[in-house]
Amino acid sequence: RVAESAPERVALHWLPAEQKAAWLADQDTALAHEAMSYGELACAVRSAASGLAQLGIGKGDRVFLFVPMSPALYIAMFAVQRLGGVAVFIESWARPENLGRCARLVEAKAIVAPEKAYQFVGSAPGLELPPIRLVVGPHTAAYDGDLLALAKGRATVPICPVEREDTALITFTTGSSGVPKG
Repeated sequence: RVAESAPERVALHWLPAEQKAAWLADQDTALAHEAMSYGELACAVRSAASGLAQLGIGKGDRVFLFVPMSPALYIAMFAVQRLGGVAVFIESWARPENLGRCARLVEAKAIVAPEKAYQFVGSAPGLELPPIRLVVGPHTAAYDGDLLALAKGRATVPICPVEREDTALITFTTGSSGVPKG
C-alpha cells in the first residue's frame, strides 16, 4: 500500500561496503548511506518474483536465502513470499556439518547466495545444494539466474494468496548446543 500511496518514500537505508571500509579505516569519515524507495523496492520484488516463477518456484516451495543483510536480502525474501514460497534462513554462524541436516529437513527447491557462499556450502559435509541456484553479486560460474538482474526487469506476477496456516519463513538456530533447531 505504501508503494502505491507514497512510492518515493524511503523503505531501506544501507551503508555500501566501500563506505563501511572507508569508515573503519577513518572513523571521522562521513557515512554516506544509499537508499531505496518503496516504489523501487516493490518494482524489484515484482520483477524478481516473476523471474523466480519462470525458474519454477511457486507456492510452498522452500528457498534458502544465504544472503548477507542488504537490499538483495529483502528483495529475495519478499519475492519468494510474493509467490507463496517459504524463505529459509540458516544462521551464518552455523557449523558446516549442520548445514546438511538443515537442508534435509526443509528440502529446499532453490538457493540464493553470493558466489563465495556457494564455495563455502559446497564443502559442507552431507549438503546437497538445491536444484535451482541463483547468485547475488559478482560471479564467474554459471547459475540458473542472477537475482539482481531479475530484479531489474519489468515483469510481474500476482501475489499468491496464502492461508493463515501456511508457512512464510523458517529460520534455524546456530546449533551451538547441538543440532540447529528450525
